[in-house]
Amino acid sequence: MYINYGGSYMKKIIALLLTMLLVVALFVGCGQDDTTDTEDTSQTTDSNETADETTDETADESTDETTDVADTGSLEDGFYYAEDESYPEDNSWKGAIIIEVADGQMVDINWTAINKNAGPDKKTASENGDYGMVAKAGAIAEWHEQAEIIENHLLETQDVTDIEYVDDEGHVDVVAGVSIHVNDFYALAEKALANGPQEKGPYTDGAYYAEEDEFADSGWKGTVDITVLFGHIVEVNWSAVDETGADKKEASISGEYGMVEKAGASAEWHEQAAIIEDYLLLTQDPTAIEYIDDEGHVDVVAGVTIHVNDFYALVEKALADAQ
Repeated sequence: MYINYGGSYMKKIIALLLTMLLVVALFVGCGQDDTTDTEDTSQTTDSNETADETTDETADESTDETTDVADTGSLEDGFYYAEDESYPEDNSWKGAIIIEVADGQMVDINWTAINKNAGPDKKTASENGDYGMVAKAGAIAEWHEQAEIIENHLLETQDVTDIEYVDDEGHVDVVAGVSIHVNDFYALAEKALANGPQEKGPYTDGAYYAEEDEFADSGWKGTVDITVLFGHIVEVNWSAVDETGADKKEASISGEYGMVEKAGASAEWHEQAAIIEDYLLLTQDPTAIEYIDDEGHVDVVAGVTIHVNDFYALVEKALADAQ
């Protein structure tokens, strides 16, 4: 049996199909937009992570640089001291140095030297014109002037290893106005810093001298020269002079005094004098001595049979102005 639905029904069917197609198209379109948004978000996250990593790296580098700068001021505040252990065979001076550190930095340096015969230190002798490196050796400047230049160079660099020498003698060409060798200066600076901060001694730095008021019956008048550096007694020279100006220690060294041959002493006078001088350098106190008789002999210092009370009296007299 044939049923005729008419044109109106067919139109409804077509309209329904078109509506379904439109709905499908809309779903497809929405799915594409969602995918695009997800990709954009992913790119933004990667970009942010990269920015964070860059920020972290920059912060780390900045922190490292700050730490390095801080490390240069790592020295403990205080005073540092060092001196050479012995005198060179061809030189009567042995080096010494004092370094002051404040806020972790070296702020003052005094490089000088001690004379084996005591008296003024090298820098003072140069300042007074007694060293005379220009007149005697044709130097470009006096020793204390060149010493000050190299001291200031180290204060600028703050690094005792930051120096290059042009020869085995320790000369440099990177510091204008310095023709003296400075390897011993840097060695002393390293030694002083390695020693750590130290306490100054009780005396005022300087050169001190005393002599007896009169000539003794022996014909000699005792003398003593003392060098004080960093508050400590660093050198002593005990001797005597006669009316002709002859020096007792020199006479003993040359054999003219002859205490062993003439008096059967255990050692020559200058040898025993050197022992008691070293004992004072050890004790740093001219009152820290005990005598076993009224003549001023002692038994606490091996190898000394001469009387030493006049030596200690001279030392106290010399150091009266150093307290």
